[in-house]
Amino acid sequence: MGLVSGCDFELGPVVRFDMLNNQSQEELLSLYTRAFREFGTRALWNMRPVQEPAEADALAITRALRTHAGMDGRRLAERIEELCRATH
Repeated sequence: MGLVSGCDFELGPVVRFDMLNNQSQEELLSLYTRAFREFGTRALWNMRPVQEPAEADALAITRALRTHAGMDGRRLAERIEELCRATH
């Protein structure tokens, strides 16, 4: 395992997106780390990425993305929400 490019944390082998299938889990983890890599200093400056994010962790960053990360951040937030809500 290595550091995620642009993030200062190392991903562990287990990710807690419990309700999602494997493909959705991987996509959500990818979107979560992308959010911090691309919008961390602009929109997520007051949040820290967690090593093993749960769906709630991914949903927690969407408001900041919508508000402070421009149209690209808004689209990213929408995709995160779509993935998380598909399981409910």
